[in-house]
Amino acid sequence: MDALLEILGLLLIWRVTLALVLAVSCAFGLATHVESFTAGYAVLMSFAGLLAGLVWEGQREEGS
Repeated sequence: MDALLEILGLLLIWRVTLALVLAVSCAFGLATHVESFTAGYAVLMSFAGLLAGLVWEGQREEGS
C-alpha cells in the first residue's frame, strides 16, 4: 500500500506527469490507427513514459 501511495505522490511532480501523459497519448493514437499496435505495446509504452519522467526528475534533483 505504501508503494502505491508513493507512485501516486510522484504523479504530483509535473515532469513525471508530463512524460506519462505524452506516452499515453502517443500509445492511444498508435493503438487506434495502427492495427498491429496492441494493448500490450500501449502498456509498455506507458511504463516507458513513466520511467522517462522518473529519470528526468532524478537528474533534476541530482543537479540541484
